Amino acid sequence: MLARIAAITLILIGTSIACCILAGTIDHRTYQSDDKLRPRVASIWGSPQEQGPPSASYVEIRQVRIESQIDGHKTTRLHSHSCTIRLPLDASRINVTLALSHRQKGLQWYSTYIVDFAGVYTFHNPTADPQLVTYAVKFPAEHAINDGLVMEVDGHALSLNSDQQGVSVAALLAPKHTGALRIAYRSHGLESCANG
Repeated sequence: MLARIAAITLILIGTSIACCILAGTIDHRTYQSDDKLRPRVASIWGSPQEQGPPSASYVEIRQVRIESQIDGHKTTRLHSHSCTIRLPLDASRINVTLALSHRQKGLQWYSTYIVDFAGVYTFHNPTADPQLVTYAVKFPAEHAINDGLVMEVDGHALSLNSDQQGVSVAALLAPKHTGALRIAYRSHGLESCANG
């Protein structure tokens, strides 16, 4: 009887040690491979995204008088200086729809999502002159895929100017007038989504 109890105890201890070794190996391989798998998932599905607010600015040309003295003669000349003036953001109304979907790569599960973003931002021209305002928005991630990207000012779709950082449009904003910028797109991301 005592021999049976000793044999069962020995089998139980051996099995427990084997399970701990197996669990440690799987855990180690899973988190070791995460450094390789995460960039692969991001290249297929998209990286974490953060959408910040757009900016609105116009360029003002200022004349500066420069006085100089050459050979005892005093001369004055005008020098044009351009200055970028940023308009403050008055209000925003943002609608975001997230559809979460888990993806498996290797032994890891990753939280991926599809985001439908739509935002309306208002800016005010405080000057007494009409201004050519450039509205610019940065992409939510460096290599984001933005399907159906639309930028409208006061309900009018404008041609987009894009670079690596984001997109911009330009529109005339009447004196003391408030302009509404609408941005909408659909994108894919990984793990986190934030609105700045």
